[in-house]
Amino acid sequence: ASSLSTRRRRAGVRRGWRLSWARLHPGSAGVPPAIASLARAFVRIKIHRIGGIFRISLLAQLALFAVTPNPAKTIANERLPLEDARRTNPENPIIPQILILTRHMRRLPMKTLIADRIARPCADLLREAGIEVVENPDLTGFDLLVAIADTRADVLAVRSTPLIAETLRSGNLKLVVRAGAGFDTIDVDAATALGIQVANCPGSNAAAVAELAFGLMVALDRRIPDNVAALRAGRWNKRRFSEARGLRGATLALLGTGAAGRAMIPPARAFGMNVIAWSRSLTPQKAAALGVGWRETPQDAARDADVLSVHLALTAQTRRLVNADLLSAMKRGAYLINTSRAEIVDEAALADAVRAKGLRAGVDVFEGEPSDPYPSPVENPLFALPDVIGTHHIGGATAQAHRAVAEETARVIIQFAQTGKAANLVNPLPPSFPRKRESRRL
Repeated sequence: ASSLSTRRRRAGVRRGWRLSWARLHPGSAGVPPAIASLARAFVRIKIHRIGGIFRISLLAQLALFAVTPNPAKTIANERLPLEDARRTNPENPIIPQILILTRHMRRLPMKTLIADRIARPCADLLREAGIEVVENPDLTGFDLLVAIADTRADVLAVRSTPLIAETLRSGNLKLVVRAGAGFDTIDVDAATALGIQVANCPGSNAAAVAELAFGLMVALDRRIPDNVAALRAGRWNKRRFSEARGLRGATLALLGTGAAGRAMIPPARAFGMNVIAWSRSLTPQKAAALGVGWRETPQDAARDADVLSVHLALTAQTRRLVNADLLSAMKRGAYLINTSRAEIVDEAALADAVRAKGLRAGVDVFEGEPSDPYPSPVENPLFALPDVIGTHHIGGATAQAHRAVAEETARVIIQFAQTGKAANLVNPLPPSFPRKRESRRL
């Protein structure tokens, strides 16, 4: 586990002085040769605290001209990194420097409602940054609507909780953060119309998604679920389970080369697979830079694939992209992996292709998937087919991924508190945004 100081750095929380310097050699313009030494300087700025929240923005700058005959000399209690300068000027160890000592801290009145199960570092980092946090991870539906109004939260952080227009309209939200990559559960158009910024955390769980995709791939090839089920039922059938094809030398086709798609490339190479890819933004030059083969259309990728893995965001253009036409282009007995969104695959067409062409499918997402994490009945005709296996939408659910998403969520919120504009913004800002806030005098 990373230390708290490391998590602070990743989330954008900075404490102490930020130092930058420009190195000047003897004789540089603006550096009088008579300057001998200015060894130490201190700037102290007292920050008043009111009502538990920092409400001040400070910028202090101090420029120091220093000639330091001793490379180990320190200024403002910070060791000057002179090694590079010594290498560039080995004949003269006296290196004039300009040291700029700055600190910029801006704390705004801000309240964040965390209405989903987001890992601990998120709340800790927000509080460390002076942001008030209200945590209630079990809020859904009408209870969430009431909580947004009652808490008067500025920021709402969720994972998979659906957010409709009525919910967004219930309070005074200024930012919604989706603690994950996909944001199809949020009414982004309604948020935009209400002047609410919507941000996500792309790439934070990409490695976890790729790991599961390969787990499904290997499980399909080696029939691991059937192996386990047979042993648990007290049956031995080595003959049947010894007929795997193997993945080495097979062609993996990626639909989508975002963070998750790109995370598939290194393990595919480790498995000895050939990788080809298609996405709307992928060009032959970009494909060459990634070290993968470029395909002009999804059908072209499917036609050459031994394994087709889907890593696309759900949009109007990608909905039902994997349909009967695309599946008919796949090789007999090929594998389909879907760890993105259920709506991208036409499940009826997939069921027909499994029966007619012997396709195998491993899915982490599917139609009729329960929206809460608790045990509940699930029905989907795909899972009645012997060559289809599934998992419980756990692609991004590892401890490492949860921590990374939590830290990125905190970083997005802290940046918004400091600048008024969120990172990873997914909706255009209305011309009147950001809204002006009333500020108090200290």
